[in-house]
Amino acid sequence: MWNPQITLEDIPAVAALPTRQQHLERARKNWDWLQSNWHELLPRAYGKFVAVANREAFVADTLEAALEWVRTTHPQDTGHIVEHVLTPGGPRIYSGTPC
Repeated sequence: MWNPQITLEDIPAVAALPTRQQHLERARKNWDWLQSNWHELLPRAYGKFVAVANREAFVADTLEAALEWVRTTHPQDTGHIVEHVLTPGGPRIYSGTPC
């Protein structure tokens, strides 16, 4: 026979909604800051990693160094951004065979 009992459970994703919204808001603020401050980071950021946390940037030679900066400088900012900045014109491929 069918049991009409209903069970209600707290869903963690719904319970974490305010935290998720805070995370997305931090990320949006960091993206907006980065978009308006690229001119301060280029050209020294070409070929490197740019980390942005709490609307502050750090240019690093490696991904690990960029993430370490975020962890130690702004550990509370869950909306941090780390981007690899390509050099203008993209990668160059050279052949050892003469043309």
